[in-house]
Amino acid sequence: RAAPRLECRTLHDDRSHVLVRLLLPLALLLPATVSPRPTPAPADPTPIAVLDLGQLKKGLPKGWELKANEGKVDVVASPDEASNGRSWICVRGEEDERALELYCRKGSFSINRDITGLELDGHSVLEWEWKATALPEKADMRKSKRNDQALQVLVQLDTTAKRVISYVWDTSAPVGTKGSESYAMGLYKVKVLCVQSGSEGLGEWHKLRRDLRADYKELYGSEKFPGVAGIRIQSNSQYTKSVASGAVRSLVFHPAEEARAGER
Repeated sequence: RAAPRLECRTLHDDRSHVLVRLLLPLALLLPATVSPRPTPAPADPTPIAVLDLGQLKKGLPKGWELKANEGKVDVVASPDEASNGRSWICVRGEEDERALELYCRKGSFSINRDITGLELDGHSVLEWEWKATALPEKADMRKSKRNDQALQVLVQLDTTAKRVISYVWDTSAPVGTKGSESYAMGLYKVKVLCVQSGSEGLGEWHKLRRDLRADYKELYGSEKFPGVAGIRIQSNSQYTKSVASGAVRSLVFHPAEEARAGER
């Protein structure tokens, strides 16, 4: 009589059969080929203006807020309306000649705009037009007790970074001078870059253009540009106890591709 045939199955065999039964239905549901990921749409090449002097709210460009850092400041329709001895800010002029004028007397003030709601992806080139009409006497960004400027354009980077780039028209420091500051008890770090200096060109309009990504790399030593969260226009004369004045008439963000094209 033949011995009974024994079937030997290992734990490994059992698991393999179970795995096949589980995966086979899923495999039948999968497409024969995997479609490639769609290519992201290119950034909108349209420049984005953030200072509209044709739309005012309570005398200021719409979307902007006034902040008095030192002393009081009047928002007026004409310099003649300003209180005697006070700083003032106004928008005046017709159409293309319209400008935001700042007069700072022994004080410091700014107008600020939160631009986190704008689609600025890829728009890392900032262009603006300004003119200084009076420089704070003996001011020098290199001296803390004389650190006043007729005009500043400050770019607030992504709020999580808490970093700022400040472009200044300084009375004494040469163009290209760099400095470091902080505010809010050191919470925000500011890198200052002098882009215009002295009385040359005083009273004349100048158009400046900066590649924020390149400046960020140079000033902060990082290629991870965090983006832009806000912008500020400022005038200071509190340290020198003098007068500073000037005007700004445009602030526009351009696509980064324009910066690269300009380098070729």
